[in-house]
Amino acid sequence: MTDNEMIVWIQNRVRSLMEEKGIKSEYRLYKDAGMAQSTISTLLHSNNLPTLLTLQTLCDYFGITLSQFFFDETREELRPVTETQWTIFRRFLHLTDNQQQALLALIDSFNNP
Repeated sequence: MTDNEMIVWIQNRVRSLMEEKGIKSEYRLYKDAGMAQSTISTLLHSNNLPTLLTLQTLCDYFGITLSQFFFDETREELRPVTETQWTIFRRFLHLTDNQQQALLALIDSFNNP
């Protein structure tokens, strides 16, 4: 999945959760969730991936875990994430876009010697 595909997926997931909870406006979401209006607007309308903190805050508001947020109901199972994978993910989030791309290229080189 590309970054743009992930952004659209996240935006659609948040909208779906809003609908399930009966939230009809961005205003209601950011007020009830205790988030900045700009954070919600950026999340739903920009081409930027949200931060982990933003996603965790939304998950707390919707009463779900991050695993549940990312669970794809079209699949039958959710693969558990190891502590090592979680550490890599957290560290990856702190890299610049160029560093992330370089790391992904390095990882791809391991798969294609």
